[in-house]
Amino acid sequence: MIDIDKHFLYISDLIGKSVVNAGSGKGIGRVSDIIVTNKAPYPEISSVLVKPGLFGKPVLAPWDSIEPFELPLRRLKIRDAAQLSDRGPAENEIAVCDTFMDKQILDLDGAKVIRVNDLHLLKENHKIWLVHMDVGMRGFLRRLGWLKIIDTVTNWLVSMRIQPRFLSWKHVQALPTTTQPDQSGQLKLKVVHQKLNTLHPADLSEILKDLSYYERIALFRSLDIVSAAETLEQLTPDSQKPLIECIDKAKIPGIIAKMSPDKAADMLAILSQRRRTEILKALPDDLREEMTRLSSHPEQTAGAIMTTDFITQPPTATVQQALDIIKQAAGTTEAIYYIYIVNPENVLQGVVTLRRIMQAAPETALSEIMNSKVKKISENAHKDNAIKLFIKYKFGSAPVVDSHGKLKGVILFKDAMTELLPQMEIRLPR
Repeated sequence: MIDIDKHFLYISDLIGKSVVNAGSGKGIGRVSDIIVTNKAPYPEISSVLVKPGLFGKPVLAPWDSIEPFELPLRRLKIRDAAQLSDRGPAENEIAVCDTFMDKQILDLDGAKVIRVNDLHLLKENHKIWLVHMDVGMRGFLRRLGWLKIIDTVTNWLVSMRIQPRFLSWKHVQALPTTTQPDQSGQLKLKVVHQKLNTLHPADLSEILKDLSYYERIALFRSLDIVSAAETLEQLTPDSQKPLIECIDKAKIPGIIAKMSPDKAADMLAILSQRRRTEILKALPDDLREEMTRLSSHPEQTAGAIMTTDFITQPPTATVQQALDIIKQAAGTTEAIYYIYIVNPENVLQGVVTLRRIMQAAPETALSEIMNSKVKKISENAHKDNAIKLFIKYKFGSAPVVDSHGKLKGVILFKDAMTELLPQMEIRLPR
């Protein structure tokens, strides 16, 4: 069994310890931070930051210049003071205290924002790795110097002690504290932000709501385009607006292209006229026309909640052609369970379900298996009519047409239910 006292220590055991010249015994300063190299699975200490006196400029002491020591640690001895330097951390290094101590982190397992009270280190010979974040009360009390007293009291009163609460390094993500890319908050995030994109968009949206304004902006800016688009779709308009107002203009077309068209149009509608115009100008022509068209529908109509992201085919198309189209669109189109059959004027002729397509022979024409008695909704109809249609017929999606029967979009079941839920909440007894 590993000896905990010989192999584990905390950052708080290192910070403030004196650093002396191994040969002369002359004091150099005190440890103010440790620098780790960010590598899998756990970061390894590469140097320590030493503060020489109250007003001295901090210097870096390479870890291999420090003499090996046993725990408990009393002081660090440097073999060669000439190796001290005033350089900052390298691109692949993290100043651990500055980055994590008393900062908020994301627990990727529980997708929660938590405060770091201490950091847990593993020592083997002269190598030390950062392995855990201490987010429990013990870490807080240890920092204050009260832990031994509290342990004694609780053990005497109730024969127990406060249990430690650790999070593995592999399961955390640093939160930035600034929106300026040339300041340290963004630099810290660059080191580990790849982990952030593994969270579910719904979890990310909940986390964003818990953060301060500046943390929210900086965290959102760090997401890749797909994660940013999916997260925006989960947020309310009030939460969307500050994020899209502050994000880099060059990134916006990519985000909008990855969003459901109806959600993107709704988001653009809440922006200032100036910002909306800027964004529309930056979009490709076809996407700009689509956003403009969707935004033109009155708020309470079916057209306002429809999406233009769906699949159409002519009546003469075969089942094999339809399957090829479905494969191509599966990664980007939500409404793949129905193929809408339209004539050259885009008038809706019928609908074919994915099940019917899978059951038919490849050479079968879609006109032979389509249902021509389509339940459809006028784009100017009140959205409540669409909701009633979903409740009655249990559709996955429903087509929206204009006064000439031309297919304009489809309403997805989830969007209809999103519109229904606020009404249900209002009607529920308090």
